Amino acid sequence: MMTTHTYDEFPYFCLIRPDIHPRQLATLAALFGVQTPPVENSQVLELGCGNGINLIAIAQSLPHSKCIGIDYSARQIAEGQKVIEVVKLQNISLRHLDILDFDESFGQFDYIIIHGVYSWVPEPVQEKLLSICQQQLTPQGVAYISYNTYPGWHLNQMGREMLQFFHQQQFGETGRVRPEESKQLVKLAWSLNQANPDAFTKTLEEMWERLQKPDMENYLWHDLLESTNLPMYFYEFVERVKRFGLEYVTDVKFRDFKVAVEKGTTEGEPAVETLWRGDFFAKEQYLDFFLNRKLRMSVLCHQGREINRELDSRVLPNFYLVASPGWQPVTLGSEDNEPFVLQMTNSKQVVILSPLVKQALEYLWRIYPQNVTVAKLLSQILAHPESRPLPHSLDHSSKPPLVEERLAEGLWQLYYREVIELNLSPTPSFITTVNDYPTVSPLARWQAARGEKTVVNRVGQLGRLDEFSCELLPLMDGKHSRQNLLKVMKEWVMKNDLTVTVGEEEVLFRELSNAEVKEILKLYLEEILGVIGRNGLLVDVK
Repeated sequence: MMTTHTYDEFPYFCLIRPDIHPRQLATLAALFGVQTPPVENSQVLELGCGNGINLIAIAQSLPHSKCIGIDYSARQIAEGQKVIEVVKLQNISLRHLDILDFDESFGQFDYIIIHGVYSWVPEPVQEKLLSICQQQLTPQGVAYISYNTYPGWHLNQMGREMLQFFHQQQFGETGRVRPEESKQLVKLAWSLNQANPDAFTKTLEEMWERLQKPDMENYLWHDLLESTNLPMYFYEFVERVKRFGLEYVTDVKFRDFKVAVEKGTTEGEPAVETLWRGDFFAKEQYLDFFLNRKLRMSVLCHQGREINRELDSRVLPNFYLVASPGWQPVTLGSEDNEPFVLQMTNSKQVVILSPLVKQALEYLWRIYPQNVTVAKLLSQILAHPESRPLPHSLDHSSKPPLVEERLAEGLWQLYYREVIELNLSPTPSFITTVNDYPTVSPLARWQAARGEKTVVNRVGQLGRLDEFSCELLPLMDGKHSRQNLLKVMKEWVMKNDLTVTVGEEEVLFRELSNAEVKEILKLYLEEILGVIGRNGLLVDVK
């Protein structure tokens, strides 16, 4: 049996994960040649769902699918059920249940999600998880499992063992979390290693920084003090899943490795590919060693499915393209020789020289969050030759297949750098016209009411909002007019003594006339509604 002590007293901090949404899992599987059941009418199971917020977002985005979540923490299941009541979803149920008691009566599932569970449970439970995937995954279905991996977890284990020894030796079996004492111990160990800056010193520094964050107790309990943590090497995981009739397809983060290998290979050095000599699984394990990987997020299917391991841009016409929200344009050069610089949210920059790809990205950014095929994207570019000339070697009189091939090659590189994403199906149309009574999805309103600035739209995408937008979002239920919202905005800026830039000066709102305040807030409200619409948060009033 599993213990509920830490998860009931210190509930695991659950997140919405768009990267493991069934749509994304189906897209990844299809990318590697594995066809899956239609997502829109699927059966979805999440084991170890916590409070179910990730599954709730999935259920909202797939109203014709059936979603079931299982967790052993009664407290978290109860919290999730309250959210379901608030957002009024009919296609999801959360169950308080030991995974070991899960049986065939639940039926079969097209998509099985197991995130943040596998490495944190004893081996009998790990075996049960794989057994469920073997027996209750539909023939065409896919399962997703995340797990801690070596070699990356070796150093983390040292930090865990230090803190666990400290708690046992200092406090015994009191069961109390000791956040301040734990932080001081990590800081002491880090400071003692400053003269010897090795890999473990870096690990201690990362632990110290992580312990400064608001949710540090969650990290302390569930990453550092949890009694069970069983990392393994990738090849060991592959061997284990094969015993259960399952086959590894890919990793959710598979693109990270390709880019890393390209950057790490320099002229004059032997190509790293010579190490694995065409052995896909050896390559994956070598990359874990090279990159010190700590976590894998693996997609699995039943054995016997044909899997395409050799990917290139020729697969792109089978998918829809969408701009990633993880970048913003820094330089939109208008000349052929002027680079197009993208600033990524991870502080990296991507420089694009191809005018053809520049045009494609500008169009994708304009229509975000909608997606489009390569053919439709090309037709938009060719229909507006005046917007930016194509290179001399590829003018508008070139044969369409050649232009499409060049475009696909450029976009394929951007996909690997996470500038664009792929979808297996077209994005449902979004409401972009805001009426006099703006209406946002119930789940996003619930998130904003809790002070969350990252909220989910009705297709499972996340959008980042500012503090002011989050204040207004809970009121956008179709019952409050624009005038009501303006009144709330005025009360809020006056109450918080906020300022606004007038000319080049910062001026308090209370120092302005009523007419000036009204005009400024009216413009700001339109800007907020535009951002909300762009993030796909508006819904039909029913």
